[in-house]
Amino acid sequence: IIYRNSVNINDFTPTSNRKERIAVYTGILREERGVTDLIEAGRIVNEAGHKLSIQFYGTGPMDQWIAKQSSSTKWLEFHGWVSDEELKKALGRAMIGVIPHPDRLGWRICAPTKLLEYAASGMIVLARDLPSHLEIGPQEWFHLVSSEDGPEKIAEGLIQILERNDTDTLCASARTYAEVEMTFEARTREFAKHLQNYL
Repeated sequence: IIYRNSVNINDFTPTSNRKERIAVYTGILREERGVTDLIEAGRIVNEAGHKLSIQFYGTGPMDQWIAKQSSSTKWLEFHGWVSDEELKKALGRAMIGVIPHPDRLGWRICAPTKLLEYAASGMIVLARDLPSHLEIGPQEWFHLVSSEDGPEKIAEGLIQILERNDTDTLCASARTYAEVEMTFEARTREFAKHLQNYL
């Protein structure tokens, strides 16, 4: 039996009811994770007149390049590796958590842990429509875009989110979903119910 995992929701807490216009990416900074597409999407969004800060937390082969780019780009921020408490606060402030992973086998079958962490932080989640993301099902706080390579669809999705008037409500809905569906207790109850079908 393969079963979806969960996160400790107490490790991820929204810091306020009104989120800042920030989109975050956390994790390993590698080209194959769609990092460049997210940066280019941020450029498209800001040049279109939509103020949005794109913030990166993590390390990897691209960290020096991103740091250099951020030194000359107002809307791009590179924070590198930070403490758990600093990351918790940063995620709690942000409006959007982005998962720019392209359509590759590894991202098709991986556990959507990052998605769950973003939701537990009370963020609208933007991700490409990969099978690993689709299993969460349609949620009002979950914004899926086409899995095709390139920054355009990510930029389009970000703009659609920014133009909504109910982003604070969507962020609150993400946290509520996490509190009800993502706890280890909830996962265990569902798993036990599933097992009973075989006993």
